Amino acid sequence: TVYGGGGISPDFIVKSDKLTDFSASLLRKNVFYTYSLQYINGHGKDIQAKYGNDLRAYKKGFFISESGLKDFLDYAKTKGVTIDQKDLDKDKDYIFARLKAQIARNYWKNEGWYMVLLDADKQMVKAFTLFDKAKELVSSK
Repeated sequence: TVYGGGGISPDFIVKSDKLTDFSASLLRKNVFYTYSLQYINGHGKDIQAKYGNDLRAYKKGFFISESGLKDFLDYAKTKGVTIDQKDLDKDKDYIFARLKAQIARNYWKNEGWYMVLLDADKQMVKAFTLFDKAKELVSSK
């Protein structure tokens, strides 16, 4: 029986990180999307040759390099985004994941987008660690 109107409180609360103003500016100015198109123009044949239609291989093996990040930041500057090193350091993992997902979306549509981004989702990562605990709860009844 569930009482009250407040819904069900989760057993584990994992708060999402708040994006910095820097990352918000990248999103607002559509830099991830437009840069990914440019990146694919220069590297698309290599991506296709290496991964073909294998999204799992791409997810496991493709990474934006530090020099790729520098190119991305240089591109962002041309779009009027001011680089804030402190914010960049805080959101670096998000930026790498978002770029990788944006490129994946070009080849595998939403399946590629979500498969890549879910690895960077703190709530999803935590949920995967809780399956054994859920089994314990069910078996203890």
